[in-house]
Amino acid sequence: MSVEKGELRMSLWEHLGELRQRLFRVLLAVLVFGALSLVFSEEIFRFLARPILDALPEGQRTLIQTSAVEELGTFVKVGLYAGLFLSMPVLLHQLWGFVSPGLYAHERRMALPFVVAGTVCFVAGAVFCYSVVLPPAFRFLLEPEGIRERQEELAYAQGTLEDAGLLLRAGDVPAAARLLARAEPTLSRAKAASEDRQTLLGRIDGLAPALDAADRAVARTGGGREALSEAILARNEARTHALEGRLRDAATALDRAVERTSAAFAQALGGEQGELAAQVVRQHAEAARKLVSAHVRLAADDWTRPMLSMREQLNLLLVLLLAFGVIFEIPVVVALLAAIGLVDGTELARARRYAIVANVVLAAIITPTGDPFNLALMAVPMMLCYEIGILAAKAISRRRRAREQAALAS
Repeated sequence: MSVEKGELRMSLWEHLGELRQRLFRVLLAVLVFGALSLVFSEEIFRFLARPILDALPEGQRTLIQTSAVEELGTFVKVGLYAGLFLSMPVLLHQLWGFVSPGLYAHERRMALPFVVAGTVCFVAGAVFCYSVVLPPAFRFLLEPEGIRERQEELAYAQGTLEDAGLLLRAGDVPAAARLLARAEPTLSRAKAASEDRQTLLGRIDGLAPALDAADRAVARTGGGREALSEAILARNEARTHALEGRLRDAATALDRAVERTSAAFAQALGGEQGELAAQVVRQHAEAARKLVSAHVRLAADDWTRPMLSMREQLNLLLVLLLAFGVIFEIPVVVALLAAIGLVDGTELARARRYAIVANVVLAAIITPTGDPFNLALMAVPMMLCYEIGILAAKAISRRRRAREQAALAS
């Protein structure tokens, strides 16, 4: 009995010694690949941070360092983790070598397929995370309320209004009317803000192109001089009231300036063209009001500025990439456990309901956002990998039982 115990103790120590050797080989591979990756660590980090930088507003696409050594430490960590990723085939090969003594001879020949499949699945998970999950996740986190889309729409509307003013100055009233009609759908979707001094001052400045165009029309024809003078005086009065904080008086004076500018155009050009020009002036003033109001509302909504640390963003990226790499390894791990005989495909299928709940809970913990879309981007691949693992486990379990029955029969 004591001999058997001594043999068991010796077998256990040998087993632990083999585990230590294989872990040492994995560590050595990580250090070697990590040292090689340090040369390209900055380029690797720039590549990894691209989804974050693309989600930041224009002019703010940068990451900060909160200490003098943060940048160096970040690049060193990037190199080491790159070494870990590159060492995945070595890790899987050593894992297979550790469990292979418990397998049949024909199952040991699955070493190469296991290593290749495990490496491909891990890389596929990381690529899926980088290209599919990270861009919408960071857009959701860094672009609240569609700030960038609103900025682009307002920039387009502002350019259109400026071009309409240029056409008014040039005397091409119909073309100016068409441009204003083109900007109207964008401005009608813009969120309005309560009219304050800033809004009124913006509207007053926005009347300048129409006044300049009216001045040119009056200079050409000689008509509407009195109306133009009244418009200029009314705009000056509106600016004075706005600066003094008398907003209601400022709005009244500004409306009078718009009407007198329209009248100056109508008197200078006369006929249908004069009426069209007067209408365009009123449309331009209304469009300017909506544009200024939308800009004020946008500035109120966009009141925060992201200041993202290199270290924190790298940690988040690595957690997500590693998590998806491991998730895509589920079919390979399940197939390995089925080959050893620890799990059975039928048992895994019966536990599907519990696995779905566990997958959703785990995805909710790992996913950096709280929206259902990004949660589904992680939970659905986990469920699909679990189903693929069930199919693989069933096939391997059937083959294993068939070989065992054949061996017993012989």
